[in-house]
Amino acid sequence: MKYINIRTLGAIVTLCLFSQSVYSAIALDRTRVLYNEGERSVSMVLENENESKPYLAQSWLENSKDEKINSPFVVTPPVQRIEAGNKSQIKIQALPAINMLPTDRESIYYLNVREIPPRSDSPNVLQIALQTKIKVFYRPKSIVAPSRLEANPMEKDIVIEKQGGHYNVKNPSPYYLTITKVRKNNTEVNGFEAVMIEPFGQRPLGSKVGDLGATPAIEYLNDFGGLVEVTFQCRGDICSANIKDKKA
Repeated sequence: MKYINIRTLGAIVTLCLFSQSVYSAIALDRTRVLYNEGERSVSMVLENENESKPYLAQSWLENSKDEKINSPFVVTPPVQRIEAGNKSQIKIQALPAINMLPTDRESIYYLNVREIPPRSDSPNVLQIALQTKIKVFYRPKSIVAPSRLEANPMEKDIVIEKQGGHYNVKNPSPYYLTITKVRKNNTEVNGFEAVMIEPFGQRPLGSKVGDLGATPAIEYLNDFGGLVEVTFQCRGDICSANIKDKKA
């Protein structure tokens, strides 16, 4: 199974007099966070992969509107120094306000980690702060699984519906569904942009997806960040999941 490492890089340029190679020094040990109800906290490892310089790591949480939050979760420490080649931890902890979240579906937040390089003593230096952003999924007890999910338990009920000149995907499950690829006749649709569908929601596949024929397929991300393929059989404007044809 393939794994996808999705990293959002935000660059802050303080002085741009010449170019130099850029790479991330602070690395997270995962590409997504699952926080199950009942857990006191979830810890993640940060590693400074630069072998010669210490870096500061600034961490915070955002909601789906890209707004910084301090509730119902908090991340600690908000800022820390990590020596060259060393590892450290950050912790996401739930606050009492977690009881206000839906109990029948996932809620989503975003963890941001920004690395801050040491100040250079040399003039005319380009300094860049790289930022990693990953999803944090909170699962209430009603949908917590014994282990991480290799596939959406309700993938057989996913429906693709043709509406006019576009397609809608209906997510019948209490989990977020992130579709990264769409195929027609085993050929990947060029220009398709990933779509994340909220629990019990539906979203269009986008204007770049033309006619998908009678047997389209999608690929979505599981709890491990791996890709899971689901094929469909279309009758009229409704395409139903064909689990028997799904690749292992």
